Amino acid sequence: YKENSLNCDYYFTSSFYWPIHSKKYLNAKYIVTGSILANSYPPSTHTRVKKIQWISQWRKHTNEKYINGKIVSSTDLLIRPTQISLKVILRFCDHNNLPLEIIGVTNTDEEYQFYKQFLPEFNFLGKDLNSTPYKSYEQISDDAIVTGNDSMLQYESFGRGFRTSFFTFCSELIGDESRRFAWPMQTNNFGEFWCNLPDENHMLRILDYLFQVNKDEWWDHVKKYRRVILYNPNNTIIKEILVNEGICIKN
Repeated sequence: YKENSLNCDYYFTSSFYWPIHSKKYLNAKYIVTGSILANSYPPSTHTRVKKIQWISQWRKHTNEKYINGKIVSSTDLLIRPTQISLKVILRFCDHNNLPLEIIGVTNTDEEYQFYKQFLPEFNFLGKDLNSTPYKSYEQISDDAIVTGNDSMLQYESFGRGFRTSFFTFCSELIGDESRRFAWPMQTNNFGEFWCNLPDENHMLRILDYLFQVNKDEWWDHVKKYRRVILYNPNNTIIKEILVNEGICIKN
């Protein structure tokens, strides 16, 4: 799109940072509401860690995909980020005697077999995209470290206060800065719970930290990075705006 070529009345966004990018192309009244779906689910109660949960971003890709003006291989987009991450996570699980769960995108054998090539043992939590498309929001657990590459569900998990790590180094593998943690905000390559470069030692340090961090300290992180994704329980912000516009809201 050309700059300033689009217009709309309202633009509801989950992040305070996204408008930095979108305002270049879209003129609108920007309202940060958080994720409408995540806002419909309760926050984490932060109990003792008993497992690791990996948020799958599996897709039935062809060998190549056209992204942001260039061709990207499915190996760099999906396979390598997943393989590097799960290698580290498996070491961490073995060292701490923790089970690993995969929160699937689908309930297909094809997705299950994708993870079977990397992992000797795991629990696969699938979902039927027709009957239970939002089941993943319920599967995220208070007694888990939630991790993955750069899924929106990870950001929503973080917003709800779950101990969440971001292995966002797909950005480095495919040369796309928009896949870095919290983009378009500029972040360091490494943080307390994110990793924009594929550094296995730092990934392990992140998992160790999330394994030990107490509830108050973790919520301090969530509040510090609240502008990355807002959490607005029961969607009170967007409901008020719609009511003011004369739209009937059913609770």
